[in-house]
Amino acid sequence: MKRLIKNILISIGGAFILSQAQQLFDSKYVVKFLDKNLVSLLIALLAINSASLGIVLSKIRELVDSDKRSHDFSKTKNEMLFSIKEQIVLIFLSLILLMINDSEWIAPHTKLSPLVEMSVLTCFIYAMLILYDTAQSIFIILSFKKNN
Repeated sequence: MKRLIKNILISIGGAFILSQAQQLFDSKYVVKFLDKNLVSLLIALLAINSASLGIVLSKIRELVDSDKRSHDFSKTKNEMLFSIKEQIVLIFLSLILLMINDSEWIAPHTKLSPLVEMSVLTCFIYAMLILYDTAQSIFIILSFKKNN
């Protein structure tokens, strides 16, 4: 739970900094880019994450099978499954946020538009954190040395 809250706060902070940078440069590039590509990017990241987790699980299975001691990797498996669920939620949340951002409803609510845009940025940054976490797990498992 702490990791989830930490990732959410980091994502919100990163989104705030990115939105402030856009305002500073008087640009809408990132929001326009994500408006057109975010869902595709998130689906691609989900595919990359799933494949990467498959590699990690294969290596864990290999380590468990070669070791005569009992190991419990249920917490690891649950975290991996949670990661996949997080990404699926991000895809649907992004779809909803992008629909709101493109809707006629948001036009009269000009003060809400930056909040919705920042929420879209938050989804993207959160997905990057999940990808980073998965990449870290690959490097940890590949550098694991079996103690004799």
